[in-house]
Amino acid sequence: MGIPDNKKEGMLVDIQKMHPDVSRVTSNKDVERAVGRLGHMSIMIPEASAFMKPLYRFHTPGKLEGYRRKRPLPTGGDTYKSKSFQAGLDWWAVALKSPVSVPLAPRLKFPKVGEQGHALVFTDAAREEGTGYGGHSPAMINGSPSLLAMGKSWPQDIGDKLRNNILSMPAGETFGAVVVADATIRALGNVTHLTLMTDCIATASTINSGGSGSMQLNALALWLFERHPRVKFLGIHLPGVANGAADSLSRGRVSNVVDEAKLCGTKIVWLYPHRSAFELLRSLADMPQR
Repeated sequence: MGIPDNKKEGMLVDIQKMHPDVSRVTSNKDVERAVGRLGHMSIMIPEASAFMKPLYRFHTPGKLEGYRRKRPLPTGGDTYKSKSFQAGLDWWAVALKSPVSVPLAPRLKFPKVGEQGHALVFTDAAREEGTGYGGHSPAMINGSPSLLAMGKSWPQDIGDKLRNNILSMPAGETFGAVVVADATIRALGNVTHLTLMTDCIATASTINSGGSGSMQLNALALWLFERHPRVKFLGIHLPGVANGAADSLSRGRVSNVVDEAKLCGTKIVWLYPHRSAFELLRSLADMPQR
């Protein structure tokens, strides 16, 4: 199922009319119509749910605002509701310029770990000073047992934003998950399915549902899905006590993982995050967490 091009083009015109550079106010009728149409289109885009919430909140008046229902709405205002409304429209403006579709018959059974094309990834992240994010994926490469691994410290500015809750910690966990998953897919090639083990329930839920109530998590998951549209993802929550190697990689204890791999006769293959991921993460600091 998809959205016809003419409908996408018409919706983009309506969104542009509500941009602050065009008009600071929009009639209630036009806002209601636009939000209604985007609500119908969100059926095609599961991750759009997070961006529909600020649109619904903006359009639905509170008890004391009901008398203003017929007045023009401040779509270009400086309030939190107006800015969140514009953030939602900005996301839709980008989404509608991309291919949008939903498969009618996805594969109902995920292949077992070890089957051809199935990658297994463990990830973790921390936010204390000197920590970062990381993860690993066991694999056979050219007939040799190997461990694809990543262990990186946060850039200072990103670490500060995490510690000050400008970026939520679930966003930090999800960032670690998507960059390790992305790097694993790029390193292995021919990956059709990926199981992602994480000790963050919000991250696993976002991966499985294709969306989140958090705009920050939503944008990170969408980055991964758009980079690998042919890969099916499955998120599984793993208690932290069982995620030791990924925890070590996120906390700078890389030598622990390397020593264990050597004892098992396993070769370490180091992974590196894609540079565009950091540009995305920094931009999310201006996005509401909910």
